[in-house]
Amino acid sequence: MQAVKGSYPALLDKTLSLLRERKVMKVAEGCFLVKAETDPLFEEYLVRKEENGYTCTCKGFHLRKRCSHTLACFLLEERRNR
Repeated sequence: MQAVKGSYPALLDKTLSLLRERKVMKVAEGCFLVKAETDPLFEEYLVRKEENGYTCTCKGFHLRKRCSHTLACFLLEERRNR
């Protein structure tokens, strides 16, 4: 994890903040709402668990195919499945 943290510190910091502040809500199997923090046009983003991973409605995911919202949902599911 140290190598990943060095590569993506802002992404991990934001992900952990979303989880710590309980801004991720599971609304159905494989479907989450995550409170938006930086985009004034959106109150929340929709994250879905798909066959090939997670998708998100935020701009960052559409640009980079990864975001703190999808990572937070993945980690939340992993914690629940333990």
